[in-house]
Parts: sequence; structure tokens; C-alpha cells
Amino acid sequence: MNSEKHLIPLIGVTGGIGCGMTAVSQILSQWGGVLISGDQVARDIMKKGEPAYQETLKAFGPEYLLPDGEFDRKKLGQHVFSNRDELEKLNKAVHPYWVEKIKEKVTTERRNAQPGTFIILDAALLIETGLDVLADKRVVVTAPMKERRQRICQRDNLDETQADQRIFIQMPVPMKVLKADYVIDNSSTLEDLKIKLQEIRDSLLSSEDVNDSKGDR
Repeated sequence: MNSEKHLIPLIGVTGGIGCGMTAVSQILSQWGGVLISGDQVARDIMKKGEPAYQETLKAFGPEYLLPDGEFDRKKLGQHVFSNRDELEKLNKAVHPYWVEKIKEKVTTERRNAQPGTFIILDAALLIETGLDVLADKRVVVTAPMKERRQRICQRDNLDETQADQRIFIQMPVPMKVLKADYVIDNSSTLEDLKIKLQEIRDSLLSSEDVNDSKGDR
């Protein structure tokens, strides 16, 4: 856990694909949190002209580009999620820039945020990339495998085989739970989810809870 005390606490939200991290983060942001989306950062640094774009182009070539020169994210995703070595190649090209950009955003938001607010870092790879050290508390979102599969298929227009490729190529959720301060089972209704998050938010924003956690890990 981060050993530095902050007036502006940071909540790291993570989990597996299809678990519903975005829903959790959006609810927290509606309650006054400043949201940093790992997915949006990834999109931004992969735009034409950005360093991560150049590194990815070197690694995979122009066959994954759209006519406008931007990456065809769907085509590239189908390629890397079916081959762990190719996913590692993409991660090697992108992750250094992704981690650096998120750290910059956290620093900026902590500098600009008003006392009494908090930051939400929504990142599927929070733990894998070591960004969890930035968090005052880590929330891991879980859901049954059947529901995860259904969500992925509906959201991304994939079949079950493709959904499973994306699920099983990631760090298993139970391993992430071992790093969690809070675990949210996101398999019920939206109202139930809000009740669970309300309890966690109240705890997270108490100065005693945040500050007493420092140095425990």
C-alpha cells in the first residue's frame, strides 16, 4: 500500500473483463469522485502520432490500421486475445506509456482536486502493472463466469469462444481478490450494487480508515 498520506484518497477499481468495473466506477464518480479511466487513457495513447502508436506500429505493421491511419482496435484485439505471445508483444509496446500517463493524471488530479473529494482509477490491469501502489484502497469487482461471458458477448458482439479467450488470458480474478481491500460482487441489481458501494464509499472517505491503512502492507 502507498505509504504516503494524501488529503485526496485514490480508490483503485479493478477486476476481470465482464465483471462490471465501469458500472462501479461510474456510480462512484456520480457521487463526487474524479474518474481516471484506464481504457480511455489506452485509447488516447494509441492515437496516431502518439509514442505508443509508433511502438505498436513497429510491432504489428500497417495491416491493423484503418484507412484513416488509426488502429483497428477490434481487429488488433481479435489477434492478440487469441495468442498470449502476441498479447505480450502489445503490452510491451503500450504499457510503459500507459503507466506513465496514468501516473501523470493521478498527480494532476491530486493537485487540482478539492478537499473532501476522491479519485477513482478504473484499470483492469491495476495490479498487473503495479499501479495498485498508487491506491489508498483497492476495490476488486467480481461476477459469475456465466454473467461475465454474457456481458462480453453483448457488449463487444463476440461469440462465447471469443469471450472466453479474453477472460482466460487475463490474471484470474481470485488472484486479484487476494490484493483487495474490498470485494464487490456485481451479479445483482443496480440498486444492490449502489447499496454496497455506499457502504464502501463512506468507509473510504473517513480519514481514519484511509490514514490507518497506510503502512499496513
